[in-house]
Amino acid sequence: MRILIVHNLLWAHYKASVFQALQQAVDRQPGVTLKVLQIARNERSRASLETTPNAAAPVYRYDHELLFDRFLEDVSLRERATTLLRRIRAFRPDVINLTGYYDPAQILVLFWAKANGVRIVMQNESTAVDHQRGGWKERFKRVIFSQCDGFFCFGEQSAKYLIDLGVDPSSILLRKNAVDNNALRTAYDRALLPGWIVWMNRTFWLSWILLLLNMIPAFPLDGGQLLQGFVWGRRDFRTGVTVAAYSGYVCSALVLIASISANESMLMGLGLFMLFSCAMKLRSLDAEEGAFGYDFSAGYTSLDQDEDAPKAKPKKLNFVKRWLKARTAKRLRHEAAQRQQDDERMDQLLEKIARSGKNALTDDERRFMERVSARFRNK
Repeated sequence: MRILIVHNLLWAHYKASVFQALQQAVDRQPGVTLKVLQIARNERSRASLETTPNAAAPVYRYDHELLFDRFLEDVSLRERATTLLRRIRAFRPDVINLTGYYDPAQILVLFWAKANGVRIVMQNESTAVDHQRGGWKERFKRVIFSQCDGFFCFGEQSAKYLIDLGVDPSSILLRKNAVDNNALRTAYDRALLPGWIVWMNRTFWLSWILLLLNMIPAFPLDGGQLLQGFVWGRRDFRTGVTVAAYSGYVCSALVLIASISANESMLMGLGLFMLFSCAMKLRSLDAEEGAFGYDFSAGYTSLDQDEDAPKAKPKKLNFVKRWLKARTAKRLRHEAAQRQQDDERMDQLLEKIARSGKNALTDDERRFMERVSARFRNK
């Protein structure tokens, strides 16, 4: 038996492994010959693989012939069809394996083989879920598949797709995926990280999640303590505790709603814990003030304090307010100095008028006196 396989590309890793395994199986069968016709060297979209330093070239340990040493897109339909038919006539196969039905040149080979009594086995990788199916293309596929004698399907989904198109299940000779297990194992081992890196990664993400949870502004988490200290520094202790507690009420309500929506018991426990802690914080604040309005947080010494408590120190201005205050003071000083200069010059001009009369003033001096007079009138 003479078996001929027509394949599009020479540069194909997993197909090279499949053809090599077929060659080894054929070599153990007396009277069986295998040959692979590979139309082009590669596709233009895969050209970078040929020049990549780390890319391992496929191993071609099987009987093959490269028809065109260039990209598949650069080979015309006429060249593909005439060269394939010439090589097929020379080899005189009993079975031809075609790699698909999208190449018109291979469709011509299909009809030539049927006319000359050569059996056709078609490879199929397509499935019903690849993209939307229907229309004249599916009807055309039915015609093509009806001319084939057998099929190699790469997976159960591919086989089911052919059966849906009317192919006899008994004509499906193979339903397994064609995978280079050695190449996959090598890539997996190369990408597998050491155990200590995996645990460091898990520890980092666990710590990050705990940090975010701990920053929720609710008691007893650190976020609630920070909010209490922030408000306390600007108001007083009671206001800080109250604001942080009511913030915790809001956060616990949101966490409880999220736990109900996600059906997550741990979130519900966290929400109830925050709610209880905030309520106890407010309750302890009321207990510290006592039933008679005294603040017992410092013990009974608060009863001995004078009624006239010392006034609180004025709050320290921030940078922006200090800058605005300094700028205003500088402007007022400048205006006061300018007014003093104007008054002195006005006195000088009045003395000049008294000595020499008003006509002795220059135009600039007249404008100055009018400006200063207008300022005094507008006060």
